[in-house]
Amino acid sequence: MKKIFFLSSLATLLFARPVLTLLPYYTYTHYSDQFKKAAHTIGYYGALYNSPHLLELSASYNTIVYRGNYPRYEQSEITTLYSYFFNSKLKIKGGFHLVASDFREANEGLVTAIAGIDYHSPKKNLGLELFHSRYKHYKPKPLTIWQIHPYLGYKFGSFGIQGDYNYIHANNNTLYKGVLAHYHSFGLKLSKKWGRWTTSIGGWIGKRAFALEDGGFTLYNLSQIYTSGIDAKVKYHTRKGADIALKYSRKNYKNYGKKGHSDALTSSFAYSW
Repeated sequence: MKKIFFLSSLATLLFARPVLTLLPYYTYTHYSDQFKKAAHTIGYYGALYNSPHLLELSASYNTIVYRGNYPRYEQSEITTLYSYFFNSKLKIKGGFHLVASDFREANEGLVTAIAGIDYHSPKKNLGLELFHSRYKHYKPKPLTIWQIHPYLGYKFGSFGIQGDYNYIHANNNTLYKGVLAHYHSFGLKLSKKWGRWTTSIGGWIGKRAFALEDGGFTLYNLSQIYTSGIDAKVKYHTRKGADIALKYSRKNYKNYGKKGHSDALTSSFAYSW
């Protein structure tokens, strides 16, 4: 399953005073394969920063509409992250991603542990994220997933570039058809700011499955092996401090050996106090 989560920039949180940010969002996804038709995701993201602490929480509800007479698939997710800033540049984080769904074997009661470290300066950011997921209802043995995600980015005035690598390892994969032992992928993202407007484009290539992205807020699961993706985002920062954003993304994948792709459009509104 593919679920899109759209986060606002946390740059507005790095003030000396407490700051609260709220972000509702909606995503519509269209699928090209012979099984799935469309998906709807609604969600809410919140962040509370009070130096040196940052608490992030998101909740979302996702529905997939299948072709033919198959019933709808429903899934709810909650993500919580706590970060501690040692100074204005270095932070560590930890948290959990929780899933409840209609598909018991794949992800009912799935819990993913999240850990990471990040260094951010006006001209450079680099970090490392670790994720550990346990699909406890897989039989005869649980399927456990380890993911390592290093990234590195630079800023040149109003222009930014960031590259990343995802390594995913599945334990007990030989017990399950179509599950590989190792997945590798490489990504690149470019961004540019014009006044109150910020735009970005990005893409990646390789293989991903059971993966988490966006700091642990976006989960890829079920049967697909994703092979590449592209995305484009436009954000406008209003004079009253709100962020209005629109994002398009396409993911290419293989579902039970057949190629397919998804097109998703996400709209969001963020405001900080």
